[in-house]
This record gives sequence, structure tokens and C-alpha cells, in this order.
Amino acid sequence: MILLVAFGKRGYGQMAHNLAFSIRHNSPGVKIGLWIDAELYETLPDKGLFDDIRILEESQYRDLKGKVDPAIAKAQIYRLGCQMSDKFLFLDVDGLCINNLNTFLKRLEGLTIATEVLGQGSKDDTINYSVWASNETIWEHFGLEEDATLCGIQSSWAYFEKSKVGDLMQEWLDYYMAVGVPHYKLLMQWGGTIPDELLYQAVYAKLGIIPLLPKEEMNPIFFGHGKAKQTEQEVLSNYYILSIYGNGGGGRTLVQPKFIKLYDKQLRAMGNTYGFNAKSVMMDKHANVK
Repeated sequence: MILLVAFGKRGYGQMAHNLAFSIRHNSPGVKIGLWIDAELYETLPDKGLFDDIRILEESQYRDLKGKVDPAIAKAQIYRLGCQMSDKFLFLDVDGLCINNLNTFLKRLEGLTIATEVLGQGSKDDTINYSVWASNETIWEHFGLEEDATLCGIQSSWAYFEKSKVGDLMQEWLDYYMAVGVPHYKLLMQWGGTIPDELLYQAVYAKLGIIPLLPKEEMNPIFFGHGKAKQTEQEVLSNYYILSIYGNGGGGRTLVQPKFIKLYDKQLRAMGNTYGFNAKSVMMDKHANVK
């Protein structure tokens, strides 16, 4: 099963629609589950795209002050997904399926826990994409063993199979969401809330999990950042998902304009007539919040 989660501003429901539409177009037979807040549920243009839709309680995505906090939802992806299926691939909704995910799901089966690992190392190493806090802070705040291995992860996708280690991971995520991470300990801000990637990388390190995906020709998600040199055809041939990640709107997006245009071009080619283009949906992204 593919798991999507949408809450907050309207753009997230529209992105969930776009992603589900593209999955249906490129991945016949794949089941899609959606957790969504009650207000966004009412605005979904085509509920038939989803095999299982469940409503999020406000406490599952808002803090005690009523503010939307994505980390609350993303830190319980395992719990939410296991209510729908014993194994599932979580995808951030800010992406578009551009190849058949059945192949990817077969590749993931049996891994128990996997995600995008961009670097790994010890306490004394400079770890690629471990950007949210210093190693010293992570080891101290999360009580890691001195010889622990820390991974720099990107959480736009994650695969989970129901397991004892997954259950334990969820317990630790719950604990650290309750404990919190003081903002002064962060090197970077994420819309004023705790970066979920920091929580996951720390808990993985605490449990000795290296959630690597074995290398193959096809890559999970294409992030069209400023240093990306791929052509349109290379993206379409070598990736399952085209992401419009990070902030958006007002010319501040992390994604190169040509790849934002590719998102819209592919939607049109698939026959999506709802008009939820990249520019409009990206205006509602959480990373825009200061």
C-alpha cells in the first residue's frame, strides 16, 4: 500500500490529489491509503482515487496551541500506516509519480524499515545531510551510544513493515515528541516546528537501524535542487517520483523552475484536468512559515 497524509492548508489536499492521480495512472493495482483532516476531506475533488480514507484528529497534526505541526503527524506515520496495512510505502504528498511503483514496492519488500539515506557516520564525522543539529547536540539530547552510527536522512519517502523494531521505533518517536527539542539546539529551522528528520535519524541511531535501500538503477525520488544537472528525460527514465519539496512560492523554492514545469507538464500529459498546478499548491507549503 501507498500511504499519504494531508492536513492544514488546502494545497496539501490538492497535492494529495495530484499524487494519487499520478499513481493511478502509472501504477495499476497499487492500493492508496489517505489520512486527511476533516476540512481537507470535504475539498477532495475525487475521493475515488483512494482505497482507504481516514480522518485525522486535530491532536494528530496540531500542537496544544492549535497550530499545525507537521512533525506530530510525520512522527506517527508508522502507527497510522499499520492501521491500514502490515507493510506500506509512505510518500510526502509534494511529489508526482512518474514510473510504475509496483517495481519499487517489490524491491522494498522484506526490508522492514527503509528511507532515503544521504550520508552516515560516527560522532566525529561530518555526515552528509545531517543538517538540523550538531553531532554533539544529537548525541547528548537523544542519549546515543558513543559508537552509534548516525544517518543523514530525507523523509519524503519511508517504507515500513509491522515489526517489533518498528513498534519500538514508534515508542521512542512518541517519547521524543513529548520531550521536544529546544529551538536553540537547532542549526536550521523548519517552519517553526521540530524537524521530523531529526527525530527519525536520532531514533534510528539509538536502535542501531541503518535504513538503507540497496542500490539499483532506478532511484526513489528526484529532488530538482540547484545543483541537479539531469535532463527531463533522465528524470523520467531513472526515478519513480518527481518532488517539488521544500518551500515554495514567491520565487523562493528550492526546486529549479524547469523541474516545476516538468511537474505540470506530466500532470497534463496524464490527463489531469483539475488545474492544481505546482505554483499554486506550493504557496501553501509548511516550510514557507517563519
